[in-house]
Amino acid sequence: MPKISELPTATAVRATDFIAIVDRTATSVTKKATATVFANSVLELAHGIKSDVTVVPGSLAVSNIVFVTQQQYDSIDVPDGHTLYVVQAS
Repeated sequence: MPKISELPTATAVRATDFIAIVDRTATSVTKKATATVFANSVLELAHGIKSDVTVVPGSLAVSNIVFVTQQQYDSIDVPDGHTLYVVQAS
């Protein structure tokens, strides 16, 4: 199996695409989830998001996650440094 760093970069994600998830609670099993399931999980977790900025010196905490279209993202004059923008596939 190739390393994640060796995989091609996705330029868009469709709702039916799969995302690999490593379950580190027990035996580090790799599982798959559809992009839709992953996005919904991110939304659920967003209410209690915690950022550990001590991991990377000079990093910023994420305090907001938003799902936007590419057009919405392109219309932002200055993206907020504390917001994670997830661009939805069209």
